[in-house]
Amino acid sequence: MTNKERNRIMEMALGRIFLLGSRPTQPGDIEQYEKARHALLTAYDEAPFEVERDYSPNWAKERLNGAQGD
Repeated sequence: MTNKERNRIMEMALGRIFLLGSRPTQPGDIEQYEKARHALLTAYDEAPFEVERDYSPNWAKERLNGAQGD
């Protein structure tokens, strides 16, 4: 599965979950929610996340936050 397909599945599943939550409950909603949840979690687990976070301090951003030396 390509990243584009995976992202589309996650978007559709999340949209379906939000749609189900935005209206009054109807028969069959629980099954639809479970299917959408399963699709979302399956696509998310297969996603190749390559996140590199930079944890170095941002001195300009945190200048007035009460850091030592101010």
